Amino acid sequence: SGARKFGATLATLATEQKPKQAAALLPTGPALAADTQQAAFEAAMLGLSPDTRYKSDADSDENKPPPLQALALLGADAGALARARSFSAGVLLTRGLVASPANYATPTSLAACAKEIADRFEGMTLTVLERAECEARGMGAYLGVSQGAVEPPKFIHLCLSAPGGGKPAKKIAYVGKGLTFDSGGYNIKAGAGSMIEKMKFDMGGAGAVLGAARTLAEVRPAGVEVHFIVASCENMVSAEAMRPGATLARPLVSPRVARHAIHYTGAPL
Repeated sequence: SGARKFGATLATLATEQKPKQAAALLPTGPALAADTQQAAFEAAMLGLSPDTRYKSDADSDENKPPPLQALALLGADAGALARARSFSAGVLLTRGLVASPANYATPTSLAACAKEIADRFEGMTLTVLERAECEARGMGAYLGVSQGAVEPPKFIHLCLSAPGGGKPAKKIAYVGKGLTFDSGGYNIKAGAGSMIEKMKFDMGGAGAVLGAARTLAEVRPAGVEVHFIVASCENMVSAEAMRPGATLARPLVSPRVARHAIHYTGAPL
């Protein structure tokens, strides 16, 4: 949209010109609608937040973030600016998780990320089911995917209560696939086009859910209780890995079928 192009242009100018302070005057005749302003601000914030964590030369001019310390948005709607900050923070969290390699974005680190959100924001609570608790609940398909991995599974449930503590008018659930690396197990992904080196992307749904949790925890929609579910694990090959055709606590599945079932098989909200 034009608003996002405007915000992206602000970020590009700040990166190219390298000012420490900058200002932008928003149109006033007529004033931009609040949602249009929000879209522009989000684009600017995202454009000014490069991810250099895994760059070999993070301090080079090409990779380091612009030296901008302050950006004044003259005529900005305060509510639109606040919402843009919240939405941008969620998007940046999602991007950071999805961009991380599988040896960093593990089920344990996803659970730690969820804990940071729960600890920071009022009304957010966290439950993480460990392997023994999942076994007790008969979550065989989920555990079958995980059993070849050294990294323990983490079934993550964040819950955001409705503001004020009253009975919510609506309950919403976000469910994200959290397979932080999918080798395929004994149905291993091999050969041209298997993209095994990219199989960290199987936690993209989890990254999106945690980003949404970060945003909504700050926005706190009125009258809404929100649940965020991530069944996180790794699918690896080892002597302990699930054999194709193995009998689990749930019906017979193959490792590849089971990995798609991990966010459907489990405890109810």
